Amino acid sequence: MMFDDNLGMYAEEIDGVIFVFEDEPEEGFEEQIQPIANNYWCNLSHIIEFMMSDLEEVYEPIDAEIVKKKLGRPFIDFNNGR
Repeated sequence: MMFDDNLGMYAEEIDGVIFVFEDEPEEGFEEQIQPIANNYWCNLSHIIEFMMSDLEEVYEPIDAEIVKKKLGRPFIDFNNGR
């Protein structure tokens, strides 16, 4: 776990998902965030499907694969659940 000066928070990357914490998490925090990282990748298609109608309302019809590429690296603020 490292403190990221740019974010002003502690940050850890698990399976390509970046997690940030306001305070340094307790030992063993990886056991809590590993399932979240797994769930993100398992549900990414569902997440994109949920977002599509709003995206298309703003940007015109768009392909889900393009959305997946444009999302970039997932970033989860653990303390506020976003």
